[in-house]
Amino acid sequence: MNSDERAISRLETSRQLRGQSPWQLGVPFFLENWNRNRDVGVGQSISGEYNIHKPNDGIAYIHILLDATGSTRISCPGAERTEVWEQLLKQFEKLVRETLRPGDVVYIWAFNTTTTQLCKFEAKDLDSKSKSIRRQYKDLLRGEGSGGTCLYDAVVEALKFQIVEENNRSTVDADCFLVPFTDGMDNSSKTSLESMMLQIKVAPINRLHIIFVTANLPQNSPLKEELQAAVNVKALIEYETSKAEDMSRAFDDLRTQIKAILKITVSLDHGRVIHSISNVEYGSSSSEVAERMSRTVYEVRDFRDALNQLRLG
Repeated sequence: MNSDERAISRLETSRQLRGQSPWQLGVPFFLENWNRNRDVGVGQSISGEYNIHKPNDGIAYIHILLDATGSTRISCPGAERTEVWEQLLKQFEKLVRETLRPGDVVYIWAFNTTTTQLCKFEAKDLDSKSKSIRRQYKDLLRGEGSGGTCLYDAVVEALKFQIVEENNRSTVDADCFLVPFTDGMDNSSKTSLESMMLQIKVAPINRLHIIFVTANLPQNSPLKEELQAAVNVKALIEYETSKAEDMSRAFDDLRTQIKAILKITVSLDHGRVIHSISNVEYGSSSSEVAERMSRTVYEVRDFRDALNQLRLG
């Protein structure tokens, strides 16, 4: 047993004596920001950075991309007499009210055969914008373009817009969340799936977090395969049906992806990255975020092993 293994063993014994779950002792480690580096072998180093968002942190920029095709005009399965698009907007508004901070900037996009930015507003101004958003969204649903889907074009257009916005701001470390809601179909884009994924990968946005929320996405979908393999995509949230309760759970999952970011990187000499892992958590308080982060890190072996190396250094 080497020195690191002995130290980890002592930590586990200490946890058992205190009657705590192993992940609970890691909670204090995630209550404040930190940045650590450690040499772990000849020419090899490990670095970790953790940023927890607190109410006094800078604003975030959130791009919501809503499918405005015929598939969102169907009635939701189940007892509730609403259409899919109505539930989609209801859950979006709940996300803004309950998750985002007042000064966070929200961009609403809708896509069918074209991509349209419906609105830009601060989260605190949602109530004054919601009627206009609904009216514009309904107009797009009733328009001629609702028969096609340009998902890939919409993602690329929102990315390019945010790059211009970022170049015009003095703050370059603000978080940017890009969240498409879709069934995964695309039959109208000029952009290919491969090109979209490449542009996600090379986008010069410092803190970009892309989270796809999908309904009824086939298991063999090329989009699903690409998203699962892409390190630049923070999450793929799937819900099986368009039932209101399934959509609600999907948005709950989305909320767990927004607030705190942990990134750990293993590199060789000259900065060549050989392994990189990241995680995002959300909570209503610093302690809740810390608990979620600590539990996730403990349950994922790659995270747990890498973090133990950082903590023991």
